[in-house]
Amino acid sequence: MRAAWREAGLDPAAPGSVGLLEAHGTATPSGDAAELATLAEVFGPPGDHPGGPPGGADRPVIGSVKSMIGHTMPAAGVAGLVKAALAVHHGVLPPTLHCEEPHPALDRTRFRTIAAARDWATGDGRTRRAGVNAFGFGGINAHVVLEAAPAPPGRPVRPAVTVREPEQVLRLAADSPERLAARLDAEDAAVRRAGLAAPGTGRVRLGIVDPTAKRLALARKAVAAGRPWRGRGDVWFAPSRCSAGPAAGAWPSSSPGWRPSSAPGPTTSPRTSACPRC
Repeated sequence: MRAAWREAGLDPAAPGSVGLLEAHGTATPSGDAAELATLAEVFGPPGDHPGGPPGGADRPVIGSVKSMIGHTMPAAGVAGLVKAALAVHHGVLPPTLHCEEPHPALDRTRFRTIAAARDWATGDGRTRRAGVNAFGFGGINAHVVLEAAPAPPGRPVRPAVTVREPEQVLRLAADSPERLAARLDAEDAAVRRAGLAAPGTGRVRLGIVDPTAKRLALARKAVAAGRPWRGRGDVWFAPSRCSAGPAAGAWPSSSPGWRPSSAPGPTTSPRTSACPRC
C-alpha cells in the first residue's frame, strides 16, 4: 500500500489525499481487523488533520463492492477497481451497504461510512482520488491509487446518464408496515398485478426487481420484520420515507435460512440507496 502511494508521489496521510477507499472487505473478524489496522497505520488515525476541515468533515469514505454484488472471487479486485473508477469519474461517493454494526476497529481509522450516495465535493482545488485494496486468498496482494483526470478547458458538462432496466419492477406503498403487509397477503399473481398497475401511495415503500415467488416471499419476511431492507435478493423495503441507518459494509447473505432479523456481522465493506427512490 505504501509502495503504491510512493509511486504516485503522494503522502497517503496528508489532508485530502484520498476521498474513497474501496476495501477488500472480507467480512471476517481476522481479515477485517488486519485490513483496518493497516489503513490506520498507512492513512493515519481519526481526528482533525492539519489543514483540513474541523470536526472530522475531512474523513474519507470507506466501502466495498462485495456489499453490492457479493463476492466475485477471482474477479473481486477488478470489480472494486471498476466501482472506484466510476465513482471518481462521475464524482459520486457510493453508500456503504449492509453493515449496521461496523467493525470496532473502524473507529481507529481515518475513514467513515455513509448510508446514501453523495456528491463528491472537491473544494480548495483538491482532486478526486481513491484507493483500491485487493487481498485475495489466491495470492493477490495489491493496492491501486486512482485519480480524476483534469477536464480540458472549455469541455462541456456531460448530461446525466439515464439507465433503463429491462426487468419489471414491482412497487408497493402504504401508510404503515401493517397495511403494506396486508397488501402482500394475497396470491403472488395478484400482488404482481397490484404492484405493476397500482403501487399506491404512502411513506412505507417496497420495491422488488423481477418479482419472482422467491423474492415475494423474501419481501413478506422483510416487511413482517419491520426493518429497512436494502437490496439483498433485489428487494428494497423502507418502513419510513427515506429511512437510512448507519452503515459499513458486509457482503450479502444468500443462505435460504437467513432471516431479516439476523443482523450482518462486523465488516469493513461499503453500500447503496437506503430505500426505493422517493
